[in-house]
Amino acid sequence: MNKLKRLICISLGISLLFLGTSYLYAEEDEGNTNESGSLAGRYEQYLDIEGQQLEDYEMNYNPLAREMYGGYNRNGNFKLLKSNGTVLNATAIHVKWEGNPTTQYFVVNGKEVKKNSGDTVREITSYEEQPFVLKKDLKMAYSEPFDEKVIKGQTVKAGTYMTSCSSMDFVQITLENGKKVWINPQYTPNFQTTSNGYFEKTVGILPDKKINGVPVKQKLMKVIEGNRTGIPMRPMYVTIHNTGNSDAGAGAETHANLQYNNNGNYVSWHFTVDNKEIYQSMPMNEVAWHAGDGVNMGNGSTIAIEICENKDGNYAQAEKNAAYLAAHILYENGLPADAIRMHKDWSGKDCPYNIIHCTKGTMGWTKFKQTVTAEYNRLVEENTVPEEVTGTLPDNLQEHFKNQNMKYEQGYLSGLDLGQKVSDVATKIAGFEENAIVSITDAKGKELAADALIATGQKISIKNAEGKEFKMTVVIKADVNGDGKIQATDYVKIKNKIMDKGTLSGAYLKAADVNLDGKVLATDYVKIKNHIMGKGQISQH
Repeated sequence: MNKLKRLICISLGISLLFLGTSYLYAEEDEGNTNESGSLAGRYEQYLDIEGQQLEDYEMNYNPLAREMYGGYNRNGNFKLLKSNGTVLNATAIHVKWEGNPTTQYFVVNGKEVKKNSGDTVREITSYEEQPFVLKKDLKMAYSEPFDEKVIKGQTVKAGTYMTSCSSMDFVQITLENGKKVWINPQYTPNFQTTSNGYFEKTVGILPDKKINGVPVKQKLMKVIEGNRTGIPMRPMYVTIHNTGNSDAGAGAETHANLQYNNNGNYVSWHFTVDNKEIYQSMPMNEVAWHAGDGVNMGNGSTIAIEICENKDGNYAQAEKNAAYLAAHILYENGLPADAIRMHKDWSGKDCPYNIIHCTKGTMGWTKFKQTVTAEYNRLVEENTVPEEVTGTLPDNLQEHFKNQNMKYEQGYLSGLDLGQKVSDVATKIAGFEENAIVSITDAKGKELAADALIATGQKISIKNAEGKEFKMTVVIKADVNGDGKIQATDYVKIKNKIMDKGTLSGAYLKAADVNLDGKVLATDYVKIKNHIMGKGQISQH
């Protein structure tokens, strides 16, 4: 096993040769077939190459490689720990082809500094300040994100701390006394693969069951060193790959199974997509080994999508599915629509090959990004909390809501009795003024049947006699899934939200706050459970 880890570390950039996941399965000549004839077989054959022989093969002779040797430059915030203990702050990395292997230089105060064999590098990822939860006390803290920089006598107690930057498995937190220190929540005395902390405002499982009609399935890898490490991650980008494997049957499920059955080979990615389905193999808030840049930002802060190109599939459709998937990932993680990168951007690798070289019916990178943006904008529009057109509601409508025990606040209308029909609610609201027109649609704006139940997420439009329109979204307390009922499915949605297995937003998040304390906690799903079991009723008022 140690030999296996050593070999894969070399190949995937842990020793910073700048390779990545797609390399293992890439074929430069699609007409050539490997003796093994299978994804797993070719992978095992690749592992037979050892040590320096592997490096020579990678850099000079490998017909499967899609590697751009040298000439790779990228700006960033790097820390370079020299062998003498000095830490240098660098603003860019320059990779040059000077023979085997490539050589890294870091720009410090405008000058290039060579990374020697005894040096260590870390890239710092910065973001808006947010809470990081440390689950257990730590016996060590660090002045810099390196194992060698331990602060003598400094311990950190379990609790919630604010952070605004991290570096792979290191997180910088602010202590109660205002002091900033680095911690490694991944560290355990026996180096077990576990995490003692997590970013509180991140999402693990993509909540979509289908995206543009394509089913989304989960087959999560086991937590194991070198594969799914469990390192907590605050995602900053989505990274796009091509699998490079055109074998028949090498679709999303095959790649998901390959990951699921792997044992610590330092290869992993979050999603695989083909023309028919999408598989998630890792939580979105965990580090995966896919970008070929070692412990830098590509691996440490991005969510990976592998696009299948099996010859019995439809690559163009798979690529389109990937664009829609990327938009949903970005939206669910609160990232902007343009937070999308190619594998090439992180390590110089010629991947995603088809998109870069316009092969196999690709839409190309520009069109791919445009497709992501269009779907992202659709999601934003669909989930935006409606604001009343004219600002403040007129006095007579506010008074009417009060008399009906309804409550309007920031675009939401609550206080509607459970089990009412939408036609009855519309009639009741229209009573505030003669000739008022009230319409109620579902969350997507589609017309509802008159006998449909009033439910969370539905949209209400009110036009008064003067033609002014006021819009709002319905919130039915404890109706978390928006079906107009309080059932076990609502309880499960709250439980998944708490356990970071799902997300809630907008009206659905408000419906989950059953006890109206501004939070979604175990006390909320207990109230729903008691309601279902007849041990307590949930009032809408």
